[in-house]
Amino acid sequence: MTASDAPICLVDLDNTVVDFFGHLDAGLARLHPDQPLHDRSRFVIWGDDVDRNAAIRDVITEQDFFATMPVYDGARDALIQMQRAGISVVVCTSPMTSNPMSWSAKAAWVRRHLGQRFVEALAIAGDKTLVRGDVLVDDRVGLTGRREPEWQQVFFTQPYNADIDGPHLDRWANWEEVISPLIGGGDFR
Repeated sequence: MTASDAPICLVDLDNTVVDFFGHLDAGLARLHPDQPLHDRSRFVIWGDDVDRNAAIRDVITEQDFFATMPVYDGARDALIQMQRAGISVVVCTSPMTSNPMSWSAKAAWVRRHLGQRFVEALAIAGDKTLVRGDVLVDDRVGLTGRREPEWQQVFFTQPYNADIDGPHLDRWANWEEVISPLIGGGDFR
């Protein structure tokens, strides 16, 4: 099988490979200890409280916020295992437009934790439906865009998506049993 025939697994970064909300909470505790932690039962970041929104903006616009997000247990190893099994793994993440540094900081995170090969395949796209793949592992519910996606979504389980129909990946150690059947199973080398 050639590299161009390999199945493509797109993998979101925030709240899928890295703990965005945990990192946000740590930043809020450090910069704005008067602000409550994020309600992890909801995906929504922004709300009606102007002061809270300003506190969140202070945290996520820090230059190194995205470059220093903590990785979920097993995520790095799972992505490398997928790649070794012949699956083309593409980190497919959306930019945070309120932080213009998010593009370069996310690329720096990928380089530091996954290596240059993953940076070369990195897709930073506001509209993930424009990115070709067989499977997209993402926590976000209701992904829409300009096109009908070519990929099938696998929800990386979070409290706000646990009751959504469709395949779920609860932890990275289970990637093979969830993703392999969706892309034809087996070793793709």
